[in-house]
Amino acid sequence: YHCEMISADPFLKLRTEKDELIQTQLIGAYNFENVAAALCIGKYFNVDSAQAKRAVERYTPENMRSQLVKKGTNTIILDAYNANPSSMEVALVSLGQMKAAKKIAIIGDMYELEGESEAEHKKVAKWVVDNDIDEVLLCGELIKAAAQSRVPSHYFSTKEALINYLKKNPIKGATILVKASRGMALESVVDHL
Repeated sequence: YHCEMISADPFLKLRTEKDELIQTQLIGAYNFENVAAALCIGKYFNVDSAQAKRAVERYTPENMRSQLVKKGTNTIILDAYNANPSSMEVALVSLGQMKAAKKIAIIGDMYELEGESEAEHKKVAKWVVDNDIDEVLLCGELIKAAAQSRVPSHYFSTKEALINYLKKNPIKGATILVKASRGMALESVVDHL
């Protein structure tokens, strides 16, 4: 089975081997392999290609897994279900590739990294700088290691401090990535965006 990615701004669009276009509701190029694998498995099990296309196009992410939320003039990519270095990097790359007027990342701690925690959190600063992100808001004790970024950033040790900042400094007209490990429950900041 062969398909190719056409675009991913913000939603993944691909062309199948039968020259059909599939417009997904999935954000980011990093989801291409998942969709291609699903289509390949469908073909293997003789699922009708029109039915497979419909299923892929109708799927909408929920449960804080690359979930798109519109709030006022902001577009929020809520990805606060979990975070590890590889998922953090691809989420920041995806945000950087979007054609948005203003790109902001609200990033919390990545848990369960054991002895690699500080080194992995420091990499976040590089990923932000390398990916055309306008501003970053960092929240949590571990992510403090990323605070030395060349991108305008603000560091908050607690969610409460971050929420207070957002109340006093409302964000408008931005595409905002919200990403952290589940234990941070960073989705609570969305109400203040």
